[in-house]
Amino acid sequence: MNFQYIDYNRIADTEIIDQTKRSDVLSLPLALAISNTLHIPTTAVEGPESYFNLQIIPLITKTISEFGQNMILDQKQCLEHTRMFWFLRYTAAYPNSQLMYSPAHDFFDTIFGVSLFVAPETHALLDGPNKNAILGLARFATNMIEVKE
Repeated sequence: MNFQYIDYNRIADTEIIDQTKRSDVLSLPLALAISNTLHIPTTAVEGPESYFNLQIIPLITKTISEFGQNMILDQKQCLEHTRMFWFLRYTAAYPNSQLMYSPAHDFFDTIFGVSLFVAPETHALLDGPNKNAILGLARFATNMIEVKE
């Protein structure tokens, strides 16, 4: 086992406040780190969903699997979280690519597509007591991953 994974788990053990959310709090930082290393197309694409499925998923499955072999990680959940973060980046880069009006959400949640891609429970978790753990682990995970394009 790589010592970095031991450190990742050790940090998680000390930083995660709500242990009932441990699966999410281990998945979200890795997903954020992975999504931040992925490219966004240089121009808006006709089908961002298809683009993600065909171009992005093959790049990230190895990284997610590698983490999953070294720690308890819901790999399907991590893939979904990576998708969520990537689509937030894509929508921020190409704001007219999606219908974004959402009366139930605030201005920034609407304009950046948060209401389209982030479930309310995930939104609450990201802004909740585990926020610092998620952000800290995301920085740590960024240093660990290597997504090859």
